[in-house]
Amino acid sequence: MNTPFTVIWKRSVIEKTLASFVLAAMEQGEDISAITAAMTEIDRLLAADPERSGESRADFERVLIVSPLTVTFEVHEEERIAYVLRARYAPRHPGAAEE
Repeated sequence: MNTPFTVIWKRSVIEKTLASFVLAAMEQGEDISAITAAMTEIDRLLAADPERSGESRADFERVLIVSPLTVTFEVHEEERIAYVLRARYAPRHPGAAEE
């Protein structure tokens, strides 16, 4: 079995970006548990196999969508690190079709 990857979220993503997503969700009366559940699933996927998670992009970046979050990350194979660089929040709109 391969050694799991360490998942590191860029400090500004945690302290500013994700915090603003949680505040926005709370202000709109949305359930913030979807954000924390998505973060947990992203951590699980990236720790297990980041090179097969999401889709590849330019400059060694990959994009992974776990609704309601989309993250951009890099994989550093030799160091066994998945580094989350950016995050976007796209909450489901009322009445949107379930996948």
